[in-house]
Amino acid sequence: MRYLKKFLKLMGMAIVLSSLFLLIRSGLISANAAQGYVSKAFLPKDIVEQRVDSVMKTLSTREKIAQLMIIEFCSEDKPEVMQLQNYLVSTENVGGLILMYDVMEPGLKRTNELHKLAKTPLLMTIDAEWGMSMRYREVPVFPRQMQLGALSHDSLVYKAGYMIGKECREYNYHVNFASDIDVNINGDNPVINTRSFGEDKHKVAIYGAAFMRGMNDAGVFGSAKHFPGHGDTNVDSHKALPVLDFPFERLDTLELYPFKHLISENADMVMVAHLNVPALDSTGTPSSISKPIITDLLKNKLGYKGIVITDALNMKGVCDHLEKKMISLEAYKAGVDIFLMPEDVSESITEIEKAIERGEITMSSLDEKVRKVLTLKAKAGLFEKDYNPCVEYELIKDTIVKVENLAFISNLAKESVTLVTNHKLSSGEQAIPVKKLKEKKIAYLGYDAQTNGKECAEVLMRYADVDTLILRGPVKDKALKKAKRQLKGYDLVILGFNNTDSRPQFNFGVNPKHMEFMTDWAKEKDIIFMFMGNPYVLNQIEEYNNFRAFIVGYGNSRTNNEAAAQMVFGGIPSKGVLPVSAGEFSAGESVVLKKSVRPEIILYSKDSTYRMERGKIAGDHIISPAGDTIRYDTPIEVNTALLNEIFDLELFVPEYYDEIYGLLRKMGMADSRLEKDGKVLSFTSTLDDLTKFFVTVMRNGEYGGETVMAEPVRDRLILEIYTVMKRDGAFNIGKNGVKAHIDADVLDISYSF
Repeated sequence: MRYLKKFLKLMGMAIVLSSLFLLIRSGLISANAAQGYVSKAFLPKDIVEQRVDSVMKTLSTREKIAQLMIIEFCSEDKPEVMQLQNYLVSTENVGGLILMYDVMEPGLKRTNELHKLAKTPLLMTIDAEWGMSMRYREVPVFPRQMQLGALSHDSLVYKAGYMIGKECREYNYHVNFASDIDVNINGDNPVINTRSFGEDKHKVAIYGAAFMRGMNDAGVFGSAKHFPGHGDTNVDSHKALPVLDFPFERLDTLELYPFKHLISENADMVMVAHLNVPALDSTGTPSSISKPIITDLLKNKLGYKGIVITDALNMKGVCDHLEKKMISLEAYKAGVDIFLMPEDVSESITEIEKAIERGEITMSSLDEKVRKVLTLKAKAGLFEKDYNPCVEYELIKDTIVKVENLAFISNLAKESVTLVTNHKLSSGEQAIPVKKLKEKKIAYLGYDAQTNGKECAEVLMRYADVDTLILRGPVKDKALKKAKRQLKGYDLVILGFNNTDSRPQFNFGVNPKHMEFMTDWAKEKDIIFMFMGNPYVLNQIEEYNNFRAFIVGYGNSRTNNEAAAQMVFGGIPSKGVLPVSAGEFSAGESVVLKKSVRPEIILYSKDSTYRMERGKIAGDHIISPAGDTIRYDTPIEVNTALLNEIFDLELFVPEYYDEIYGLLRKMGMADSRLEKDGKVLSFTSTLDDLTKFFVTVMRNGEYGGETVMAEPVRDRLILEIYTVMKRDGAFNIGKNGVKAHIDADVLDISYSF
């Protein structure tokens, strides 16, 4: 025991530098976060009005109508489609573009081509509810709105809107058609579902407003959608016309509630859906072209003065009901200001032009609509002399994936991944966080986990000895049965269900037969279940309580898998709540665990200085007092002979191998190695592992709810750590490993925190 205590003392000294720098860095992060964000203000009203007046004088009647049109584009469009787009931009002078799915380099090239053809600067719009990744495949994916609905506070929702807004602005997109403020109370909704913040109308309203404020502060306009409410439908309006057969009282108190809230918050736009709502329009006219719904209800009764835009006019929910060239005219007469993705654009412009000539609609109404569009453009700076709409791929290719975005996405996962149930294990303690690791043989089984299963396993193995078995999909019956046999001797199985689907029409990615096999297996085996998908799956699993714990991960992303893995071992607390009712649970329910019991693994630093790769810290470095560079992902080989000499110890000898190695494994120091080298042991570690050791020391020697250091050892270690902290040059990292210098003549140095 005497040698073990001195080994702990020695280890504490070795991690002083890393711990010190991490503590300082942590303090800076907190200070920066508390300062909030600096809003990117749009141009002031007087300048905007001048610009609008100036541009209005340059537009013909036909061009004014065209300014109300937004057309879709993509670099993968056929040549004849591109030719039509070129004509609509250069000759018709359409108002804006909306990006469809694309690849970054050719996508930006095509965007720049269209900008150069435009007479009037184009309003660039995008449907980026969970970030630019919805359209550009290379960009990191933010969580969908339902996962944001699992957050316990709207401050992170605001920041999500801000970060996504910054991303849009970087690529010169001015409007993001978000946020979706449909109240999703129908688990079978095939088109909204995870795009909604959930079923609580108050949360939907508050979170929707916070998201839009965030985008505005980043310099991007938003759009509240899908008016009058698409949350309780079981038909996809892309394919047919859904019917909302509810009385007005129900619509007024539920579906319309978030829209009223965002109208009071001065929403930039309201997007009208294609819905048949008899209580609002008895004729069965789709809401997107219904005057009773748009003019009478939205504008007059609810008092909305902003821009009204249609949902895409090529959707079957509306285009099956009228001749294509007539749809925009009917939407115009209903009260719409902007027509999104109309078909037969030139003919649509012609029909509106004819209606003006016939006196059906007035020039003053046209001017009012055009001014709204130009005002958006002017506020965003499109008419300023220094405005350059083009984005060059070569200049941004190295910053497409931003570490600060990855860090924030990782944090969102940790704050939202939800612990739904937490029963007791056979041994009597609660399943999560897993404790008494020394007494358990643990395995991780990744079901259909070719994507992110390995990443999940790596995080699990940072905490304990976890054996891994990954089943690649599609999983066959015999493979699942074989896995059960292979894991027979384990005390605990962590079962990750990875390849999920958010859509109810695809049963959320669940094979009912396999799920029944898993729940039956859980009757006889302690199994923690991590479902990386939609919480509505609880409605499909009759015996989910057979699992010792059930975690909802909301989507099979790397960060969600890593957050769930940390939660299992208590590296992070459990904070997420269900955003919808599912199984026997109501919206807002969950198992909340306020404290973590093991050190958190930082997947990405908030200040971009380091990140996790394959379960290890990588990236930038810290500098030792002697000026040497130390990288987090570089193994540090301790010169054990030198240390034995300095401290007059015989600790690193083979007979102490089992004792020292057992301590390392118990504390989850997965990168620390002991090797027998002749008559002494060779010890290698990383700053990541040593920092974990430091955190354990600072937690009174507790790791995972268990005391792994006796109190006298811990107190002695703390004293030594703070002594060394005051010694400049106490460590030197060289080619031969770590050298410790104990020199009484070295002057004390004060460190600021």
